[in-house]
Amino acid sequence: MSKYYFIFLWSQIFLGIIILMFGFSEPMQLVTISAFLNAMTMFVYTILILWLNSTTLPEELRPAWWRKVVLSLVILFFGMFSLLTWLY
Repeated sequence: MSKYYFIFLWSQIFLGIIILMFGFSEPMQLVTISAFLNAMTMFVYTILILWLNSTTLPEELRPAWWRKVVLSLVILFFGMFSLLTWLY
């Protein structure tokens, strides 16, 4: 697990360096890029949580139907937020 953390941590650091090297110095641009990356992360994270909990857990521990509906709504929210942020 620590190897994956190390890889993702340094990937984020290098991505930040690359973004700054491309000349993005306006605060609004940086906030928009940050919002987009965070929304995409939560979008992917929620999909993975729903998939993992619905497939890998034993039947008695799997989420109820209403929790799946709520997670699906969260996926739609973060998907739309990502799309709108990207188009902005």
